[in-house]
Amino acid sequence: MRAPRTRAAALLAAGLVGACGGGKGGGGADDAAADDTAADDTAGEAAAVTGFGADTVGGTGGEVVMVTSLAASGEGSLRAAVDVPEGPLVVRFAVDGTIENTNAVELPSYVTLDATGRDVTLAGGCLRVDGHAEIILRNLRFRDCHLGSDAALELTGGAHHVVVDHCTFSAPGLPAGEAPPAILAGSAGGAINVAWSRFEDLDDAVVLGDEPAGDTGGGSVALTASLHHDLFRDVGRGLVVRAGLVDAWDDLLLDWAPRSGEGEAAGMVVEGAGQLRAEADRFGQADADWPLGAGVASEEAALAVDDAVLEEDWIEAASARPEAVFARPYEAGVEPADDDLRARILDEAGAGG
Repeated sequence: MRAPRTRAAALLAAGLVGACGGGKGGGGADDAAADDTAADDTAGEAAAVTGFGADTVGGTGGEVVMVTSLAASGEGSLRAAVDVPEGPLVVRFAVDGTIENTNAVELPSYVTLDATGRDVTLAGGCLRVDGHAEIILRNLRFRDCHLGSDAALELTGGAHHVVVDHCTFSAPGLPAGEAPPAILAGSAGGAINVAWSRFEDLDDAVVLGDEPAGDTGGGSVALTASLHHDLFRDVGRGLVVRAGLVDAWDDLLLDWAPRSGEGEAAGMVVEGAGQLRAEADRFGQADADWPLGAGVASEEAALAVDDAVLEEDWIEAASARPEAVFARPYEAGVEPADDDLRARILDEAGAGG
């Protein structure tokens, strides 16, 4: 079930100033105590993303909590920092290193996790959002996540308004075919935004929508997601759209192939009744055995490919039922997929970029 968008309608749909709330729970007269400086700070951090979910407020105006321990639990740990019923809460890190969890950390609503300026890796059990909303994740690394959730970042129970900005996902220590997706938005709601993030050495990177049911598809059209300026390299499948409306532009997809050497591989694929708008994405594939840059896997799927750059002539990226794809409801600021953009994504995508 989709969680309600409260807290002064998510700070007046991310206008931020004038609707800030400071206390946990938000929405009452006491919330006016939050100052414009805190709001403007978070607004500036989120300015790099656009599209669905760009108005996500995270923990804007809330208490700032520092993670001071790399322990999986206990005082100063990440798990302790987010052990609240609801934000607003901004979690930052005073330590560098790896947090080895034996189970996923559950995130409440109205939370920002920001590791900018630090080198923080979540491993083993990573993050899960079940029925909550208004979450921003920035400059985090996720490695070999497989304990306590179905993905490094699992969005379920109608979770919505989630921003993943400058994060890195990989699974070099997990056997081929056994690594969960980096991001799985199965029964998630709308407004998912993944920007300037890096996905490498994975089976599937980003999977959006429930598992298709035969030829009819699964999930809900309510799922909306934008992905831009992301790097997908050495993954089995980069972007898998099973349901909903997905907008992907200015992404770089390189050398997709199954890690086991057998099975399916694609840069982007649409299954079920999903819709994908792919504009100015760039595809590079050195191995002609895996030519599918962008395609569909069902008759109901809809894919519109525009202004793609194919670095090799064997790469396939063709529209299918493009007339059925949704119209983009915002200005995306699409850049040409030229060599300059390629270099910038390679250099800047991911944590620390």
